[in-house]
Amino acid sequence: MALPLRNIHSRNIFTKIAKKAVKKAINNKARLVNFAEKVAGKTVAKNVNKFFTPITRALKPLLKWSEIPGQAVYDAIFRAIINAGGSRSVAANVANAVREVLGWTLF
Repeated sequence: MALPLRNIHSRNIFTKIAKKAVKKAINNKARLVNFAEKVAGKTVAKNVNKFFTPITRALKPLLKWSEIPGQAVYDAIFRAIINAGGSRSVAANVANAVREVLGWTLF
């Protein structure tokens, strides 16, 4: 049985919004850091700034996905920060903050 068009259409709209938010995050370090500060505080914002390159490297492959679930964003950023030498608590805080920022699509 075929799915109704409105469900497919709605999902595509949200996917486009999510991908646009990820692209803006990759291309605009200052905005991502500022929004992370609003969401999670200065310490997390400093860590987003510090680990920005690993974060962007982790987010770029997600743009090829047909859909980008929030947990995939969290997991990718968490692994990237751990691999870059960050602690588990820093990785969790930064990954959660970035996921929240992208979830709000504040860009």
